[in-house]
Amino acid sequence: MKIGFSLKIILFILSILTFGIFVIGIYVIHVIQNKSFEYSMLISYGLAGAGFLSVIYQVKTLRFYKKTPEVINLEKNVFWLGNIIFAVTLIVFSIYLLFIRYEIYSQMQFDSQYVLPFIIITFFLTLGVFLIAEVGFLYRKTQYLQLKNKIESIDDIKGLSEDEDVDV
Repeated sequence: MKIGFSLKIILFILSILTFGIFVIGIYVIHVIQNKSFEYSMLISYGLAGAGFLSVIYQVKTLRFYKKTPEVINLEKNVFWLGNIIFAVTLIVFSIYLLFIRYEIYSQMQFDSQYVLPFIIITFFLTLGVFLIAEVGFLYRKTQYLQLKNKIESIDDIKGLSEDEDVDV
């Protein structure tokens, strides 16, 4: 579980970083550049809101990666949904930007100044994929722990210990 906990911390830090990028972008557009509201800005607001829910999800699910993990009910957790929305939006946004960059740069000669946008877009795409993979892993692990707890409670009713087998 040490590797899982380390990966969870990395996802937490990267989620905070990405959330911060969108919040700073909103601040720069509205306060520093003093732009008026446009509907296309809703994308940034949505990403910032989902990013906030994703960060809270990362904090709330850190306790799952202890040596004795707790069972977490993900179906009733709004932050789980926010994390998935954030991850899917990052993936779709990254694919869209890659497509646009490809159309623009396919007509030009390749230069080293075009590498940084590809690195940033790849970072968003990779983060989105890892966030979805982590949610899937946590969901499967939670289902396993719930089943294990159910079996242990049945064994407790029967009065069986872990070492005993039942002859049927």
